[in-house]
Amino acid sequence: MCLWRLLTRGVENFLAMLENFLWFFVGNCGELCTFEPNFKNDPGEMTRFIGNCDAKMDEKGRVFFPAAFRRQLAKDGDEALMIRKDVHQNCLVLYPKSVWNRQLDTLRGRLNRWNRQQQMVFRQFVAGVDELPIDGNGRILIPSRLRQQVNLEAAVRFIGMDDVIELWSQTEVEALLEPADGLGESLEALLGGDDLSNALGADGE
Repeated sequence: MCLWRLLTRGVENFLAMLENFLWFFVGNCGELCTFEPNFKNDPGEMTRFIGNCDAKMDEKGRVFFPAAFRRQLAKDGDEALMIRKDVHQNCLVLYPKSVWNRQLDTLRGRLNRWNRQQQMVFRQFVAGVDELPIDGNGRILIPSRLRQQVNLEAAVRFIGMDDVIELWSQTEVEALLEPADGLGESLEALLGGDDLSNALGADGE
């Protein structure tokens, strides 16, 4: 009899634990929910990509995505990239999917879908985008159409640009970037005398 009571109590405890487990995952909505861990240290923290990396792209358009950028994506819980040609420069822009979705929401909110010109702007912007998976070896495959648009050859450079990453031809970006003294002059012209210059370490005294 004592053994029977122990077994009964054990079964009751197990059923109670199972009920709590199912309630945690199902909730009061009655539907099974998917649990997705959040890798961000701070929910309000934005994705930040800093630095640059030179790489070699093969004849099929495959190139290793920089390890530092992969770690940042994993930290932020992003597994997919979106890619399109930049609207101003002759380079490609890689967006973490969450960043792309935020930008798309901002653009959609500012453009009137009942205005023909504004709807065409939105259409052109989203029509040029491709989803870019990262394979098991850490490589991405740049679509041939996009490679041709920006004249990408074997030698490429990834540049972290805050919440996105640019992909350039090495020769083109080196010809485009200003020398260090030219950058200082440009910053002075844009921000000299402004309080923002202090944030860049300018010596205002």
